[in-house]
Amino acid sequence: MKTTAIIAGVLATTAAAAPALVQGISAPIPYTSTYSVVARPKQVVNGTEPTGGLPGAIGYYDFGLNVDYNLICYHIRLNGFRGEYESPAATATHLHEAARGQSGPPRIAFPNPKKTDGRHGRVSVGCMQGPFVTGLEDPETGEDYGADFHVSQIEENPKGFFSDVHSSLALAGAVRGQLA
Repeated sequence: MKTTAIIAGVLATTAAAAPALVQGISAPIPYTSTYSVVARPKQVVNGTEPTGGLPGAIGYYDFGLNVDYNLICYHIRLNGFRGEYESPAATATHLHEAARGQSGPPRIAFPNPKKTDGRHGRVSVGCMQGPFVTGLEDPETGEDYGADFHVSQIEENPKGFFSDVHSSLALAGAVRGQLA
């Protein structure tokens, strides 16, 4: 309960910026769902083979969704991240579509967390509204992996999505965490 209240407070603060992103909305946007993910190195796989990720790193991903506006707000924190961000996608911080223990395409590319004063590691906060762009194309369709993605897909199957970040020291992923 306490964790839920903290997450709701953080995401409520983030949502205050959301109205500027959504046409015709002048009040805070209510979330249709929220997710809190702890991403760890041991969850990283390449295909289905565990890689061990980046030892000592940990990620905290808090998401608030509004399916009516195809909107996702995020508060991402990384601790123990080393190396440089590295990924063929537009950024190295993503929401991917795949079940636990499997790899899958990115559906949303978030801004990479930036270094803070040291106590909070690296942080990225904001909101994004679809259509989403990952910078990677599906070889079968030629479309960006985010082009037809809608956040309602997360609500329909949260077990089928994970968050991660990629490092030059752990190309398959530094940390990873399933949404459910």
